[in-house]
Amino acid sequence: DVPPKKVENMIQVARRPLSLETPTDDEEDSVLGDFIEDDEAPPPDDTATY
Repeated sequence: DVPPKKVENMIQVARRPLSLETPTDDEEDSVLGDFIEDDEAPPPDDTATY
């Protein structure tokens, strides 16, 4: 069983807005937005040069 207070805290954390510019590592080489799929971009197979 999970205490109600912990459940409430988990729900609040899930509701916090998160910037797509948030670094994903300590070196700040990549941001969260780098891992979001672009539905309008052509698939890599279509743009790859063979």
